[in-house]
Amino acid sequence: MRHLGTAAAVICLYLTGMRPQEVQSLRSGCCPDPQPAPDGALGRHLIRSHHFKNVTDSDGNHLSAGEIRALPWVAITPVVNAIRVLERIVPEGELLLGSSYHYAQERVGSSRPTP
Repeated sequence: MRHLGTAAAVICLYLTGMRPQEVQSLRSGCCPDPQPAPDGALGRHLIRSHHFKNVTDSDGNHLSAGEIRALPWVAITPVVNAIRVLERIVPEGELLLGSSYHYAQERVGSSRPTP
């Protein structure tokens, strides 16, 4: 599971131009299927999530929680596929790369370390 999460993160980082913190903040449901246009053409997949660079409050202080990006990222097919795989692992609305879902399984056949 850890390797699957890592591979999906690399795909998202490399093919979207998102920063690591932005990919880590992706949640299930961040990339809905596009609605068809009136002329029948399919729209593009868009990723809606937080961004963190240059996010400040009214006093100019950096907001470490970020804010929802006004212009969503455009996702190509490999990125959408990676997000869909992660969405099958985590519950709705949870972080796609949350450690409680990717690192909780223990290795089969290995012994537990002694305390």
